Amino acid sequence: MQPPLYYYGWKIDWDKLLKYAEDNDLRAYALQEVDDDFEDEENEPEAEVLVYDECSTVLKVLRNLANDVGIRLPTDCELRSVLADGTIVPFFALYSNYELAEAPRKARLSSLQDHLRLRIGETASPKWFPDYDFRWRQRYWQ
Repeated sequence: MQPPLYYYGWKIDWDKLLKYAEDNDLRAYALQEVDDDFEDEENEPEAEVLVYDECSTVLKVLRNLANDVGIRLPTDCELRSVLADGTIVPFFALYSNYELAEAPRKARLSSLQDHLRLRIGETASPKWFPDYDFRWRQRYWQ
């Protein structure tokens, strides 16, 4: 059996991060298809509009803050969901218990913690939290 997945990082305070994005021109936008049910033309291309994307904005802010202290997040880095405070919460994971070799050095983590405190007022230390799907899993390799 494979042990449950744990992530190391911070619970996300959406309001703080979105405010920081607004104050520092870090908003992210995404193209979204417009649902045009009025047209019956099958060959006509779908219209797209640019919309504000909160999730991408938060990730952009976190990536920017990590880069400020020399931590390069993987390009496939995404926001996670973890079990905390008796519920599922959004989480900024630097790494998991299966990615310990890729973990930033302790001095860089300390720098990031200080930087988050200074820039967005994050006072909590990074912590380990279980993935929202907390369970032992069958191993698929020998």
